[in-house]
Amino acid sequence: MNKNYNILFIGAIDFPFNTAGSNLIRRLFTPIAGKGHRIELLLVRGALDQFNQGTTKNKKEEYQGIKYQYCSFRNKPRNFFLKFIEIFIGSIVSSFLLIKRILQKRVDIVFIYTGYPYLNLPIVLLSKICRKKIIKLSVDWYVKKQVVHKPHYIFKWWLFIFEINVLDKLLDGVIVLNKNLKQHYLKIGFKENRVVVIPSIIDLNEFNFKHPKDNAVFTIGYCGAAPYLNGVGDLIEAFYALNKEYKNIKLLIVGDSVGKGSGLYQFKEQVNKLGIAEQVEFTGRIPSTEVANYLSKCNVLTLPRKKTKFADSGFPTKLGEYFAMKKPVILSRVGDFEYYFQNKQEVVFCEPDNPDSLKKTIQFLLENKDETQKIAANGYNWAKNNINSKLIANKLLHFIKHL
Repeated sequence: MNKNYNILFIGAIDFPFNTAGSNLIRRLFTPIAGKGHRIELLLVRGALDQFNQGTTKNKKEEYQGIKYQYCSFRNKPRNFFLKFIEIFIGSIVSSFLLIKRILQKRVDIVFIYTGYPYLNLPIVLLSKICRKKIIKLSVDWYVKKQVVHKPHYIFKWWLFIFEINVLDKLLDGVIVLNKNLKQHYLKIGFKENRVVVIPSIIDLNEFNFKHPKDNAVFTIGYCGAAPYLNGVGDLIEAFYALNKEYKNIKLLIVGDSVGKGSGLYQFKEQVNKLGIAEQVEFTGRIPSTEVANYLSKCNVLTLPRKKTKFADSGFPTKLGEYFAMKKPVILSRVGDFEYYFQNKQEVVFCEPDNPDSLKKTIQFLLENKDETQKIAANGYNWAKNNINSKLIANKLLHFIKHL
């Protein structure tokens, strides 16, 4: 007889919607809750106040059998001092609730996913003292220049290095998105059965709707945050070159914000300098429930990540969403992509850091409609057979059982 687990998740994410982290956790735990396991989420930080679709202003809620509550402010503060207070309160309250749930015998396994070593530290130590298995979702290897925007941010980099090389040794198990990260954990002493690779998760039902009919405009799409490392600048350069040769093409960049603090601000300037502002649309940050509608308008979806350790150690959540849209996908040759996919089969590859290669790849799809349809179908079937949420739920439960 299979055991029903009491799983307590502690993380610094929104739930159930808003961000890539929200999507990851929702798709990971919803099918597990559907199998009768008890899932509770303790959310250390508040939600983005701009988009709280599917939620109320209450701190305690339930979504498809998953109970969740905010341990500090209900919404993220913008003031620096209040952010500090939020993290402090969130850490204290989540630690207290962890102890309470353990005393109530409502915890078998603890999951952490915060991105903040100082939040993880008390949770890891308490779990070990109380002899509860603790598993971390380790999804990124950060690049130093990505973290250290200002000189005094160097402490964040030191904390990350401490966490991934020292604190993580105390974990019972770890979920990684990429074989590169798996090798890191094996190197610091983990056994094979304590590390599981789950590259991405997708619930295909979220994208089960009719797509608009083809129109005269060929639209190239990108979705997600738009830092330099994700190659959006290269995509704009590639589009600029294509725009000289083809009429009726458009570039659609979905997500992020467009204020001066956003990574998109520099790309809007780039578009203006190149004189292609009328052909490029920036949606800004939009509710996650509206993303699929925008992606459905695209003829091809792109993920032109630059060649960095960040790219080699991750696997973007948006890739599963791209496949679910039944659109052809362009990827740069980084990370595990070549391990999973063949060129012009499930995806089309371009070379990283190479706008001309990206341009030629888009051009191939623009001029070969039959190939485009075949590649799109293959990508969708790969997602269905490898990363759909029900399959991943079974894989995770098997992992937990054999820890």
